[in-house]
Amino acid sequence: MEIKRNLVKRITEVVREIYKVHHVSVIIHEADSENVGVDDELLSDIIAKRRK
Repeated sequence: MEIKRNLVKRITEVVREIYKVHHVSVIIHEADSENVGVDDELLSDIIAKRRK
């Protein structure tokens, strides 16, 4: 949870600095690796290959 807090804080800081806005909403959408495709492979297959 602390990693996500840090991520939201840092993204907010950068967006405020660049866009000069006060209100920033950050949505973290996590997808299971079996539901993500990278190029022509499922991310879960890529991860499994790297673990071998």
